[in-house]
This record gives sequence, structure tokens and C-alpha cells, in this order.
Amino acid sequence: MKSLRALYLLSFLFAPLSQSQDAEASVTYEIEILIYSTPNFKTKEIFNTKNTFLIDSEKVVELSSPPQSINLTAMSESFKYEYKFSDIFKNILSIETSEEKEKVYSTNSGYWFRELNNGNSLNSLKRRILRRKDYELLDHFTWRQGAVDIEDSPFVYLNEDGKYGLYIKTYKSRYLHLDVKAYLESENDSNLIKLGNKIMAEDNLRKFFIEQTIRVFPNEIYYFDHPRFGVIVSIKDKA
Repeated sequence: MKSLRALYLLSFLFAPLSQSQDAEASVTYEIEILIYSTPNFKTKEIFNTKNTFLIDSEKVVELSSPPQSINLTAMSESFKYEYKFSDIFKNILSIETSEEKEKVYSTNSGYWFRELNNGNSLNSLKRRILRRKDYELLDHFTWRQGAVDIEDSPFVYLNEDGKYGLYIKTYKSRYLHLDVKAYLESENDSNLIKLGNKIMAEDNLRKFFIEQTIRVFPNEIYYFDHPRFGVIVSIKDKA
């Protein structure tokens, strides 16, 4: 009898935790990023840079931009359609039904990791950067994604050849985290070296690095900066 009571108590305690984890896995976040550099920055300071960083290429995704097109043939054919049933239904004003279908929401309906029109959370900062002569805006990205555990969450890879590269992972352990790995290119040509399924960034081509993992909260803005460049991240809860 005692064992049954203990089992019931354990199931009661852990059921809310399981439900909470499932709910967190279905949350969609909107990530908005500004990447900038300070090309005129000069200093005698010597920065400590690492020789390489390794990222599993199988856990890297790039934002998709599905092509938008119009099927002109289908459009043309639609105008040739002749409605033949108007006489049958001319005396029927409306058809009503009380049956309601249950709405089903997918945790990922195909819109995760799809590049969106730029968000508006960072617009004021973007305008400030564009007004400053000592700053250069490199890029502005917005997309939506979920956040699962650190092993299953991919890095999103953003880059422009000859300028910068950025790997950013949004994941949840007990709390929400951002893992940011970024580099600013030197004047040399870009050259990513692949060792098996690992991507290596050479220090002689990438002089300036940012590598930081922090705990974050939804609906806030975070800075990852280096004297030569920086990354600004807005993360919003869209669930």
C-alpha cells in the first residue's frame, strides 16, 4: 500500500514538470540580429585570439528564403472557368453547421529558420549605427525558431564572404541560452577548412573573434562585442 502511495506521489510531482518541458519545446522565438564593425578603430592593444574553433557541420543550418513565383498558366486557366451550378443553388441563402473542428497547431509549421522581413525591435539601434561614421552596418537578419536542449539545437550560420561569419545557437538546458561564435575577416581571402565533419576557422584569416555563451530572457536585447565588431541580438517569445 505504501509503495502505491509513493508511486502516486512521484507521478503527481513529475507530471507538471513533463508538461512544462513539452510546453517549452513548442515555444517559438523570434530572433533578430544586427552585425556591425568599427573599421576606423585603432589601438595598440594586442587582442588574445584563439587559433581555431570547431563546430560540427552536421549541426549547422542556414536560413532559407523560399522563392516566390506566380503560376501564370494556372491563373489564366482560372479565368476561363464557367460556373454551371448557379441555378441549382440560387434559392439557398446559406448553409450552416454546428460541427467545429479542433484546431491543430504544429510546433514547426515550416517557418522555422526561414529568413523574414527585418523585425522592428532593433530599428532604433540600426538607425544610430547608420548615422555614425565610425560604425559600419554589416547585416540585419530576422527569423523564428524553437529552442530545445543543447545537443539537438543547431547553430544558425550567417556570413558574408570577405567580411564576417557568425554561428548562433538558441537552446534550453534549465534556462534559455544563446551561444555565439563570430569572427571578423582580415583582408585575406576567406578560407574555411573542413576536417571530417568539423569546420575550422584559421586564425591567420580571422583576426578578431567573439565566443560567448550566456543565459537570456525573452523580450530583451543582448550585446556581444569586441572593439573591432559586434553582434546585437533581440529574442522575443512569439508563442
